[in-house]
Amino acid sequence: MNMQMRQFLTGKRKYYIDILKTIALLSVIFCHLQLNEESGLNAWFMKSGNHIFDAIWYIFGYIFANMSIPMFILLTGANRFRNINDEHINYKKLIKEILKIVALIIIFQLPFYIYKHIKYDSTFTLIDYIINIYSSNVEPIYWYLPGFLIAFLLSFPILKIWTLKAEKKDYEYLFVVYVIVTLVVNNIAKYFNIVINVPLNIFSYIYLCPMFGNLICNVYKKEDLTIDKYIVLLICVILHFGTNERYEAMNMYLAMIVLMIFRHFLDVRLSADKVKNVRLYNIITFTAINALMFYMLHPYVLKIIFRLSNHIHIPAQSAINYAFALILVIV
Repeated sequence: MNMQMRQFLTGKRKYYIDILKTIALLSVIFCHLQLNEESGLNAWFMKSGNHIFDAIWYIFGYIFANMSIPMFILLTGANRFRNINDEHINYKKLIKEILKIVALIIIFQLPFYIYKHIKYDSTFTLIDYIINIYSSNVEPIYWYLPGFLIAFLLSFPILKIWTLKAEKKDYEYLFVVYVIVTLVVNNIAKYFNIVINVPLNIFSYIYLCPMFGNLICNVYKKEDLTIDKYIVLLICVILHFGTNERYEAMNMYLAMIVLMIFRHFLDVRLSADKVKNVRLYNIITFTAINALMFYMLHPYVLKIIFRLSNHIHIPAQSAINYAFALILVIV
């Protein structure tokens, strides 16, 4: 029995979190397909000709593609705050982690930057490279790392202290305040044509979304995940249509609903004899553990696929379909 399996069976790993991380990673790839002019979500989902099937598949794809980032952030909070039991903060370890992410950003964006300068015959300078990284002008797909992950890690000491002292009612109060601000305040502003220059989506992603992930996965017991909580989130989804914060808030609510469902039905302790497909488990766990590296590599893979599809005259989305079909056969 390998280390990953032992961690799962002893409760050190949560299989439903690994599954959701893998789904979120695939959803990010789906979402980034629309960044290429030869593909896109419409080309991907509308394929069969059966209108009912296509509609269901499109809705399924839309939900998972749009909730991928908030799902990653919810799971980040769930994992980060899971076993916190003291106020001690290892700043040395935290700084090393931040520097590691900074190094990944610099290393993985450098080939894109060099390629653009060769293509447009412009001058390469270190200062220009740093400015372009900061403004996400090199490879925009990597915005998640400086836009959320580094900001979250820098704020982690403060968030950790809060989570140690917070109770369920504190998290729920935080959620109510967020709903009021994004729903009521934004609707009033829209009605009176008032422009609100507060980046609520970034604020919620850095500070609130990780807290809600911790609430669902760690603070709540399974019996706390009652039907009324699902109803409240669904009402929030419906009411956010037409608001300024429509997509960010609505996608977070959808991700919270899915996370609650997975926690409710898949957060179970399994014995070794009940794990039916060990290979599938190992693949999902390996993908979840190395999600950051897969995230860093996937822009290169997508660009290679699109390039190859041009040379061999196979549509890019078909090439990706074949690749995913091959993965399923191997599994």
